[in-house]
Amino acid sequence: MIGQRTGKANLKNIDIIIIQIEIGMQMPRKLSQRIILLNSRYPARLYNFPWALQSAHVKMMKGLNVNWIRHLVLENTNQLLADSVWFPKQDRLFADFSIVMSDSSKVVSFLGHRQVDYSHVVLNPVIPEKVLKLDNNVIIDKAVLKNDDSYWDTIRPYALSKQEKEIYQMVDSIKNVPLYQNIYTVISTIMGGYYDTKYVGIGPYYKLGSFNKLEGVRFQLGARTTEDFSKKIRLFGHAAYGT
Repeated sequence: MIGQRTGKANLKNIDIIIIQIEIGMQMPRKLSQRIILLNSRYPARLYNFPWALQSAHVKMMKGLNVNWIRHLVLENTNQLLADSVWFPKQDRLFADFSIVMSDSSKVVSFLGHRQVDYSHVVLNPVIPEKVLKLDNNVIIDKAVLKNDDSYWDTIRPYALSKQEKEIYQMVDSIKNVPLYQNIYTVISTIMGGYYDTKYVGIGPYYKLGSFNKLEGVRFQLGARTTEDFSKKIRLFGHAAYGT
């Protein structure tokens, strides 16, 4: 056994799960081993070594009964920074959600894919005082939403697959469907209270008609400017009439 044992944990009644683990030491030497945990009457023991987890691949056991989830895969990769600190490099998640319809012979499935890449990591940076005073920790460039596809292709840490490109095209085409635009407008109006045109929003709709003892039946029509009009100035007002 290589390394020093620093602790152990007892696990009982573990379902079959396969974990592919690569353990990287802070030296050029690496150790790779495959751990298989099985259902057993005897407790399994996991020992902690002075090594770091370089990568892990975990998948759900086939046939495992989890509500609406038919398959699940988790992947994690870490990287060594400055030859001393291990930091996440990539996190990936694949999920297959399945819903059985009233007719048990029909199943509706949704595939989910989430990937997070960490690059250009800087440890303990010197943060300017003016940045520390900001209310928001994230600073968004004014032109970030105006960049074209070629710009994103140059800064994306990995190239899009053919399937991913087709998904982008499908989403863009759905946004141009009139039915989608109508549904989006209705939901946006309900959630925000205003029906927005390009420069002016009309509302709030829940104040169009009301009643109180002083004014009786009260009608109100209001409007406000949108972000397309100005992102720094918001003008709003309303007119009301009581019977």
